Amino acid sequence: MAKKNNDAIWKEDLEKFSSYKGTVINYCRENNISKGQFYYYKKKLNGFIMR
Repeated sequence: MAKKNNDAIWKEDLEKFSSYKGTVINYCRENNISKGQFYYYKKKLNGFIMR
């Protein structure tokens, strides 16, 4: 998977993670993203998702 930098893609990914049964580390590993990217976009987009 290519490096993600699009807010819409990240919003979709974070929504998928909300139903994921594993850990953040495993999710990131399976989706070829860094833990830092995950937490950056989770914080950045927090107001737009899960509300």
